Amino acid sequence: MDREELKIVASQAGIDQNRLWVEVDAHRYASLISNDLMQARRIGVSGAPTFVVGDKKLDGVDGLAAVP
Repeated sequence: MDREELKIVASQAGIDQNRLWVEVDAHRYASLISNDLMQARRIGVSGAPTFVVGDKKLDGVDGLAAVP
């Protein structure tokens, strides 16, 4: 997301905008995001939404129907 998209989503979610930009500009979560992206690539996530339940990867909303 670019900064404008993030501003819109944050506003819709009721997130404190001042705190958000302090943390974004400080790259506070950069390592967590990087780790999540590496893990997603490793297990073959190619789009959203993708859910991982146990050792099963479920692609898309229809994938949730496969969960017992």
